[in-house]
Amino acid sequence: WELTRATASRSLVQNLTGNVARQVDSVLQHFEKITVKKLEHLRHSVIHNDANDYNVLVNFSKNGDAVVDGLFDFGDITYQPTICEVAIALAYLVLNKDDPFTVCVRFLEGYNEINPLRGDELAVLYDLIMTRISVSIAIASARRRNNPSALYNNSSIDPAVDALSLLANHSPRMAECLFRQTCSLDT
Repeated sequence: WELTRATASRSLVQNLTGNVARQVDSVLQHFEKITVKKLEHLRHSVIHNDANDYNVLVNFSKNGDAVVDGLFDFGDITYQPTICEVAIALAYLVLNKDDPFTVCVRFLEGYNEINPLRGDELAVLYDLIMTRISVSIAIASARRRNNPSALYNNSSIDPAVDALSLLANHSPRMAECLFRQTCSLDT
């Protein structure tokens, strides 16, 4: 699950077929050839590595707004580029959304206010989101093959495939410009 080791999931693409297999393999190849080389020079930190709906505690403020209160399930904690934490959270947040970029912008506005992101981090964010979704598809499909009745593996693939397709309809450069604008950095 460590995003910097995403290429290990390429062997699992054999569990996929058709356009999904091609798309996931293409994302993982791009990560292996281009993205991973950019990661070593980025800011690193200890990250949760699995910020998803099931691991986030939410409370409500006095005015009724949902507020993240904390995280749990620290089994995947690792030392990675800090932007990987953002990409992982966004990979989960865009699932089942018709407009994934609106979700990304809203999240980045709040995150950047507390922990300002840098241009070199935003330059790889789109690729990292795509990579995490691709890894999730590859792992879930392998798990589904080994245990076809497992509800989680079966329920997570379709939303991930849909999100990957929606995101792939946009260029990485467009995504980077949007992310940079959201974080008040020059485009």
